[in-house]
Order: sequence, then structure tokens, then C-alpha cells
Amino acid sequence: MTAGAAKLRLTFQREDVFRLELAPDGTFTDPANTGEGAKLIAKTDYGQVTSSWKDAGDRYEIATGALTVKVGKSPALFSVHRADGSLVFAEKSPLTWDTSGTRQSLAPAAQEHFFGGGMQNGRLDHTGTTIRITRDFDWDDGGNPNAAPYYASTAGYGVLRNTFAPGGYAFSSPVTTTHEEQRFDAYYFVAPKALDLKTPLDRYTELTGRPMMPPIYGLEFGDADCYNHSSPTYTGTKNPNKWTTPSAVKVAQGYVDNDMPRGWMLVNDGYGCEYQQLPETGVELRKRGIEMGLWTQRALTNQEFEVRQAGVRVRKLDVAWVGPGYRHALTGCEDARNGIEQYSDARGYVWMVEGWAGSQRCAVQWTGDHYGTLDAIRWQIPAITGAGLSGMPFTAGDVDGIFGGSGDSYVRDLQWKAFTPVLMSMSGWASHDKQPWTRGEPYTSINRKYLKLRERLLPYLYTLAAEARPGPQVRDHTQLFQLIALGLACAVVPESLRDQLRDDHAIVPVPDAPAVTTVIAWPPHSRSKAVADLVRTATRL
Repeated sequence: MTAGAAKLRLTFQREDVFRLELAPDGTFTDPANTGEGAKLIAKTDYGQVTSSWKDAGDRYEIATGALTVKVGKSPALFSVHRADGSLVFAEKSPLTWDTSGTRQSLAPAAQEHFFGGGMQNGRLDHTGTTIRITRDFDWDDGGNPNAAPYYASTAGYGVLRNTFAPGGYAFSSPVTTTHEEQRFDAYYFVAPKALDLKTPLDRYTELTGRPMMPPIYGLEFGDADCYNHSSPTYTGTKNPNKWTTPSAVKVAQGYVDNDMPRGWMLVNDGYGCEYQQLPETGVELRKRGIEMGLWTQRALTNQEFEVRQAGVRVRKLDVAWVGPGYRHALTGCEDARNGIEQYSDARGYVWMVEGWAGSQRCAVQWTGDHYGTLDAIRWQIPAITGAGLSGMPFTAGDVDGIFGGSGDSYVRDLQWKAFTPVLMSMSGWASHDKQPWTRGEPYTSINRKYLKLRERLLPYLYTLAAEARPGPQVRDHTQLFQLIALGLACAVVPESLRDQLRDDHAIVPVPDAPAVTTVIAWPPHSRSKAVADLVRTATRL
């Protein structure tokens, strides 16, 4: 459709998913998915959708098997109806634009409620309120440390604004959604019935990327601090007990001595901390059942050494690097994940703030730095729940915050976070470090009890994580065997692997299996170590 110089375009990705674009100057653009850096949209290979259209006099109607989009001729008002004729949503006024941005105004239905917008600290149901879809450095109640330009309605639909531009959504009457750019570009995900928030969420993560599949240690308790206070650039208070990076081993041993479950440690989490003797530290941590990670305050320039040689398996991205947010932060997230996967056989595991739509495919999003209080528990529960309804399933807040805290607030925070998808503690910013034994009894025993309960839940959490993807992405034998033990996969493997199979595997010989020929091809210019290792292994079989 055209109106003067302006043009409107509607395209279907699926029968229940369509994209609406407005180009005020008549030229359609897609800045979120062109140019340098990460792309917001992950899926671009949708098949052809059968649709029909007709001129209904005062409007056009475009229909698929699931829905009909009606577009008024004057004014150009949009409404969406399911195949049974029921109304999904309707515009209150036409799309508008000016120098401050473009906006859509919808007429809310009776008793309609709105969720999403990413991580909105302290908020879950946004009905009657306004939320910011922006980069934000407010880590407390009312902040939005990981916004996403996606919202869902109990009317049974979700909307993604395809942009990295900041915006704001007012869920009043009318519902007005605005982004600061002179174009409109939105995807709509329509459920088969009202009150269905799951179908739009599934379609949204299909488009922007399924959630990452964390390694098993990523679902265990994490620990973060700076263990290199001798660094001349370290800006914190010097502590001789944390003088060099290998000082982290003493804390790791504390987990062993106190019989505390653990999964990973960040050994340089502090401004200017840097590191030394990193490979040696990694060896000692792994002896104690802990994977090593690094906090990152600038671009990743030494990934081959840190990952391949030193054994880094976790990254945490600081605002000193990803603080510009939007595309910059999403690009940093993908770079961190890709570095782990390029230089090791592990799955990428990254924590970040300033996430956006798409960051679910490469990182955990956390609430940011705050005080350890009982009130912080109050506002983190809706923040983490709302993030999940925004396609960010792996979200967290530091156990008992990073500032202040007490034995009581630590226990109460850990008791509920033992049931969240991921969890960690951050030391170095309070009078007491945040390991689960530092407050003494009775807190140590209570914390141990809940961390051990968490460990017993790992098979269920790991299963749910796998089910959040269209299928488990197997990268190594260890993951394959874990999935088989959980009943999520089966495999036909060579007899030579029998010794590597676990006691909880059911083994059925296949004596009549046909011979298998494996053909390996790669570009002549490839210098991939993974390909080279595969060829060497294949030639030895």
C-alpha cells in the first residue's frame, strides 16, 4: 500500500506469523539485520505461505489458514482476526511517525493484560503502566537491565519490534508502542486462542534464536571475585588473601572442605583485576570440580590462549565493555560464546547485562549489581519471571546481592534461587564474602541443604533446557551420553566406544548393521583445527 511517499508492506513467515513494515520515505530498510555486528533475526529460511487477498470495499483482507489481516483504506487501520472470526487486536489510530520516532496505537480489550519487555526489575504484569525498552544502568527495583522489544498479550498474540533503537511501551488506553527511528518494522505472532502466551513465545524464539543449551556445570552454583589484587591496575581494596590468581584455589578448596556443591568460578571479577598463572589455576580448579571463567571489561583479544590453553569455559560481560547496549552488547555476547566454542569442545556459557532480543541464544541475563536485602528478593521474582515470558529463560540475580547482605537474607535468597534456572554469588564488594559458608552456622548447613537439593534437580533442569530447543545440539561424547542417560536421545555407536558407555545406558548390539562410509569435505582454504582433528581421527579408524 502507498500513501503519498510512504509505503506499507505485509509479509507472512508462517500462517500465524506476519511482518508489517512502514517506510515513510518509500524505501524499506532493515538496519537491525544488515551491516556489521550481530543480527537480531536468526531464522530467515521460512517456507512459502499460502495466502489470499481481496478488496472488501473499504478495506483489504489478506488471509491464511490461521488468520486474516484487515487493512482499512482510509484511514489505514489494521486489525487481526483468527480463522474463526474472533478479534485478536485492532489499531485505535493509524501508524504515525515524526522526528521522535514511529508508534503504533492499539485498542486494548476488556481485561487484557500485557507481559514481556525483557527483564523489567520489580515488574511482571505491565497493564496500566509504561515500560522502557532501552539500555539502562539501573540495577535495582524499577530498572530494566535487559530490555527486549517484545511483548505478549493475554488476547493471544505477541509483537517483536525489529529494531535496536530505544523505545517505550505504554500499556494503557490506547496501548502505544514507540521506538526512536523513522521506520516501523514489527513481527506479529498469533496464538490459536486467547490466554495462550506459549505459542507466541515459541514463534518469537524461533525467529530470534532458540535459548542457548547450557553446559551441565552452567546449571550449578557459580562463584565470582577478583583473585589478583597484586595487579597494579586493580581498583578495589587490596586483600593479601587474594593476591594472585591462584588464590582462587583456596576458595575452591573451601567448597570441598565445606561439602558445598559448585560448578564454576570467575577468577578476575573486578575492575583492573587482570590475571596471572591462568592455566595453572584452571588445572587446580578442575581438580576440585570447578570450571574456570573470566570476567570481561573489554573486547576479547586473547581467546585462543584463554580458552584453548588456560581452559576458560565461562565469560561474564561487564558494562565497561557491553555498556553501549543494543547491537554492541549482542555482538559481544555472540563473540564470547563463539570464542569458547571455537577454541574448545565445550558449549559457550556467558553471563551479561544490557541484553536485547536475541541475547537468549548466547547468554544468561542477570539483574545487575544490588544490595543483599529481603526487599531485593521481592522485586527479583517478577523480574526473572517476566524475563522468562520475554524469551529469556536463563536469568538470575546475585545470591544476596554484591553489596551489604546478612546471613538471613543470604539464606532466604538462596532458598528460592535454588529453583531458578541459574545462580551465582559475587564477592569482594561487601564486608563478608558471599561463599555459602562465610556466615557460619546455622546458615552454612541451611545453604548446603539447598545447594544439594539443587544438585538433585539438575537432571530435570537439564531436561527442560534441552526441551526449550527444537532438538539437543550435541557437540561431544559427554553431552551425548548425558542426553542418552536422561532418555532424550539414542545413538548407534561403533563397538570401539563400548568402554566409554556408562552404567546407566541400555546397550543393544546391532550385528546386522550395514557398513557405513563417511565422506568428509571442506574448503581448500580451511585452517580449522576442528576439521583437522576430525580428519586425523578418521584416518586412524
